[in-house]
Amino acid sequence: MTVVRYGRTGDRCRLELRGHAAGSGAACAGLSALTNALTLYLERYPVRVHALEEGEGVYRADFAGDDAAAAVWACVVLGIRSIAAAYPEQVEVAGEG
Repeated sequence: MTVVRYGRTGDRCRLELRGHAAGSGAACAGLSALTNALTLYLERYPVRVHALEEGEGVYRADFAGDDAAAAVWACVVLGIRSIAAAYPEQVEVAGEG
């Protein structure tokens, strides 16, 4: 199971995923696409990246930026929440943290 935590305070956005969405290639692919898109944004646009970690069973992004960066983060979070709703056995959104 992948456990997701996220939060936003002011211009600072955080997203953390831990684990694997075992048993659903679709959930795994969706989560990977969303986190890859966020990483590409963080690498190409002017944001202050406090932490970016990508590894086996872990993804963590902590950054601060303008309204556009917050909108990208919000879209990624909405996508993850949608995947969690469709695949509750594989993805748990533990809430803000």
